[in-house]
Amino acid sequence: MSKIWPTFIEIDGCVIIQKDSEPERKLNLDFILSQFGDRTGFEAAESHVHMRDVSTFFEDNPIEGLRFAKKVVSMWAAKLKLDFPNYRFLIILTFHEDDSIIRFHKLRNNEPTWVNLEELENYKDEGILVEIV
Repeated sequence: MSKIWPTFIEIDGCVIIQKDSEPERKLNLDFILSQFGDRTGFEAAESHVHMRDVSTFFEDNPIEGLRFAKKVVSMWAAKLKLDFPNYRFLIILTFHEDDSIIRFHKLRNNEPTWVNLEELENYKDEGILVEIV
């Protein structure tokens, strides 16, 4: 259930999914910026869920995983707005080969989005859906 209705936490200006194994998490911002370039890249990499990890059923039924993922996007949108009403987020759903992946990041004026919203049609190797909340 935690992957479908996760606990979102904010640490050092980054909103991420809390991992049960790390309740008192601290971030090394210098490392994050050197590895990911910015907070947006870190959030998108850190806070993603594969539908295959939600249920093994989706391994053999990837289209059902995609359908389910679209519902989870709506749930995450509601929860992010509930938990962080003063922020805006970009939720990204990708479908590639046999898996759907949901990720999100906070929208920031001083950082680009994780996907180029002006060039979504150029993503030829995967399906992509974005929702701004």
